[in-house]
Order: sequence, then C-alpha cells, then structure tokens
Amino acid sequence: MTWYEANRPARVAATAAVVLLIAAPGCGGDDGETDAAALEADRVQEAYVDDVRAAIGPVASQSQQLIAQVRQARSIGDLSRPLDEAEEGYRTAMRELEEIAPPADAAELHERLVETQRQIADATKEAERAAAEDDRDGLDEFSEAGDRYARRSRALSERFSELGYEF
Repeated sequence: MTWYEANRPARVAATAAVVLLIAAPGCGGDDGETDAAALEADRVQEAYVDDVRAAIGPVASQSQQLIAQVRQARSIGDLSRPLDEAEEGYRTAMRELEEIAPPADAAELHERLVETQRQIADATKEAERAAAEDDRDGLDEFSEAGDRYARRSRALSERFSELGYEF
C-alpha cells in the first residue's frame, strides 16, 4: 500500500473539515446608519444573513459527524453510510438555500452559492457510491471536489463580504 493510499481516509476527513470550516456560521455586523431606508436595508440584509446561516449551519455539524466517522472507519466500505448521510445534509442545505429570496444586490452571488452547495452534494453522493464499490479513485475525486468547494466558497465569501454580508 502506498503512502497516498494509506492516507486516503485522512484526506476524506480533511475534505469534510474544509466543508465544516466554510459552513460554520460567522458573526454579522451593524453599520449604525439611522435613516429609514438604511435601516430597512440593514433589516433585509440581516434577515438574509440569518436565513443563509440557518440553511448552511447544519452542514457544520454534518461535517463534524463525517470527520468522526471517517476516523473510525476500518475500510473504505465503512465510509458509504456516513457519506450518504452527509450528502443528504448538504442536499437539504442546498434546497433551503434555493428557497431563500436574496436581496437584489446579492442575487447573483446567491445563485452561485446554491450551485456550489449543489456541487458538494453531488460530489458527496459520488463519494458514497465510490465507497460502496470500494473505488479508491472515486474517493480521490471527492478530495479534489472538496478542494474546489473550498476555493469557490472562499471566493464567494469574499464577494459577499465586499457587499456587507458576513456569514
């Protein structure tokens, strides 16, 4: 067994950890503006941030569970069920994000957020299939998908932050 193969479970756990770090809720801010239009804009923005946090917050605990289960796995096949459960959590977050009506200034970014969540859910589903079939290459693809998810999520987070949205 090569070093690369021996460390595959650790790489799957690392991918789940990346999802956890990105999905963990952050803290929002208040800019202190006092006019009615600004207060309404702040209210809309805060409501949107709260809705997004509610949708993606459970992904953090789902990812923590996946990390723990990956560490306990004795074989690749043992990863099938935890990956299936994680995929369902990611898919639920995606559906909840789809139901959120974003403010106009965040609409494009919101669509990209939904698509990014769909991609990690799809990748997790493929990893579950790979684990069930003892397909080591399929699990490697999950690690690569996790890296892409991390890059896209960081870029989206930066763009949202530029608009004043802090998740």
